[in-house]
Amino acid sequence: MLLTIQAQMGSRAKKKIVAQEPKNSKKSSSKKQSLNEECIFCGSTFPKIQNPSFERNAFTIFIMLEVLEVPESLCEQLLASESSPEEWFSCCQVCSRLGNQGMSILCKVEALNRSFKRIKLRLRDKVKTYMERTNSLMDEQNVLYQLRSCALQKSGI
Repeated sequence: MLLTIQAQMGSRAKKKIVAQEPKNSKKSSSKKQSLNEECIFCGSTFPKIQNPSFERNAFTIFIMLEVLEVPESLCEQLLASESSPEEWFSCCQVCSRLGNQGMSILCKVEALNRSFKRIKLRLRDKVKTYMERTNSLMDEQNVLYQLRSCALQKSGI
């Protein structure tokens, strides 16, 4: 492995040091490992990326909680440690792309779920209003009455 080091000597002079390590050297293999990362999903290795960002940290936590389903307690433990989430594990480009697609889909699903809950509450409010208006006229054995009552009990209205 060819090692190139540039050192600042004094205020202006630069010195370039080139050294060749033996091919079977332990240093060589440990250097190689530290320059590469292993994908948590497929195990492929790829060059280490030094690009810490909020998005990468959020992606790491998303993968842990939503894909790997790591308990929140472990995630909290790791967050309390000195290390940053992007240091915990890495994903290759292919798996990272899939993870980003999953995160995007989950965000859309959650937004749709919130919309659905608002619609459900509006419809249950309509049931409540109808039941209050016609309660004395309804037969408790009537299927519609039973369904409406069940809906109101489930929603806590």
